[in-house]
Amino acid sequence: MRRRTLLKGVGALVGAAGILRFLEMPRRDGPLFVRRAGDRGPSLLLLHGLFASGAFWQWLAEDLARDLRLVMPDLVGFGHSPQPEADYTIDFHLRWLEPLLAEASSWVVVGHSMGSILAAELARRRPEIVDQVLLFNAPVYASAEHRVAIFGRQNLLTRLSMGSPIAARLVCEIAVCTPRPLLTRIAPWLRRDVPPQAASDYFRHTYNSYSTSLRHVVVETDLLEIMGKVRRPLMVVQGADDHIVEQADHLQWPPNVHLQVVPGADHTSLFLHRPARAASIVRAQLRPESLFAVDTSAGPWSDGAV
Repeated sequence: MRRRTLLKGVGALVGAAGILRFLEMPRRDGPLFVRRAGDRGPSLLLLHGLFASGAFWQWLAEDLARDLRLVMPDLVGFGHSPQPEADYTIDFHLRWLEPLLAEASSWVVVGHSMGSILAAELARRRPEIVDQVLLFNAPVYASAEHRVAIFGRQNLLTRLSMGSPIAARLVCEIAVCTPRPLLTRIAPWLRRDVPPQAASDYFRHTYNSYSTSLRHVVVETDLLEIMGKVRRPLMVVQGADDHIVEQADHLQWPPNVHLQVVPGADHTSLFLHRPARAASIVRAQLRPESLFAVDTSAGPWSDGAV
């Protein structure tokens, strides 16, 4: 009897999740979803990492918005942005950012994790509009083998995606995709150490957007090589306790890289537990000559489509 009751309960939950999933089908087209903060000072474009969204930056933004203009998109395929069926290459991600870049004549681009790769490549391709680049917890590795071995520590889904895509898709469908509407609602209660919207958005992606971004942007990309081709200095901030990227002293950095290693910081703690410290690092890198007039239509914290 108990077993039958338990099975009925599980069945009811799965059924409810399926209905909610149908009602919350992701957008396939339209503009990126963008959060904005601040109305003065240099324009900062902040690019989040894998499994994240623009909400990841919220606690940092509450500090920086006092004197900076922040633009924080949900990258295509993640959060509340469109999730088209496509190959999520670096080119694909950067094409979706183009409408945002037209909002200012010069940008300071800040990237975290996978977003660091997009930020560095954007700086390489568009030196005429990228004034400065700050890369936090950049996924840099001594070799392709190290890239797979170390980044794969992140979680079970990442490990499976790198070694067994069929199993990874099955796990994603069962553990994430089907119960996503329920997970996005309970996540803020389970993860009190992150902004509530960021906790919900952790589950807002498709297996395709996640797995092809992982493969094309992270696994197949040599970030150190891209850094060396950027025609300006790069500020790279790594956590001393970040076990998802190669330890900084194991790498040969390009001469244009200015490296800062933060003691006691892991892959996300600088933004989630010490946002004031992260904000001070960002402000310290802003040169006086990078100040320019910007659009002041944005409020202190807003979100929506471009």
